[in-house]
Amino acid sequence: MPILRDPQPPPPCDVLVIESTYGDRLHEDAIDARRRLARELVEHAIQHRSKIIVPAFSVGRTQEIIIRIKEMVKAGVVDPIPIYIDSPLALKAMQVFRRHPECYDEETYRTFTSEGDPFAAKYIRYVTTAKDSKALNAKKKGPLVIISASGMCEGGRVVHHLKHTIEDEANVIAIVGWQAEHTLGRKLVEEWDTVPIFGVPTRRRARVVRFNGFSAHADRNDLLAYVRAIQPIPQKVFVVHGEERQSLAFAMTLKTEFPGMEVEVPRPDSTHDA
Repeated sequence: MPILRDPQPPPPCDVLVIESTYGDRLHEDAIDARRRLARELVEHAIQHRSKIIVPAFSVGRTQEIIIRIKEMVKAGVVDPIPIYIDSPLALKAMQVFRRHPECYDEETYRTFTSEGDPFAAKYIRYVTTAKDSKALNAKKKGPLVIISASGMCEGGRVVHHLKHTIEDEANVIAIVGWQAEHTLGRKLVEEWDTVPIFGVPTRRRARVVRFNGFSAHADRNDLLAYVRAIQPIPQKVFVVHGEERQSLAFAMTLKTEFPGMEVEVPRPDSTHDA
């Protein structure tokens, strides 16, 4: 993943606590994700003069998307179109990222030192004031991309952008992160025909495109690779941080892969004595 350092083999442990957000599924291949990003977002936006709304977490995900898009533009995969970063928290986080390039992945660090700011480009514009944010909604046609928080569409400026774009079938909502149950983002992923925006039932006509390849959470195979890398294999594993279906599925995968391993999906109020 860009920015993040490559993972290191984990040390031995007696008890492992592991997440399971994507415990029963695999992510889309990164190359395929970039091709779809070019075809289903950028090319579509240019052809239909679309507004693309990208709900994104302010720390990490927004910065990664910027770098991915810059890579594609530099490689000639897509033509640049205006991209607006509309999240006060993301702007503050960006300042921290800029101050600490020594924490980057090696490839990103080389880009930073050789080419300057990895988050800047002529076609990338940062929205600072509420007035400028509202002005984006006055733009009835694109092509343009608005990356805004919150990532699950439960608050923040992205909800206002959705309100002004969701009823136009030319527009696209790009989902690039996991969406919790009962959130507006989850309803969009499930392609509800009508969704509540500010408490008002609103008809969804915009296309919804999902990109699992951008998730910061490991998929099933990545999680398995992490466990396999621990030597000796831990005898006790707690599977946490996932919807029940995901956690139970990954627990069963571990039991099948490692006979004799004690695997538990904790219940509320359960305890463990070491």
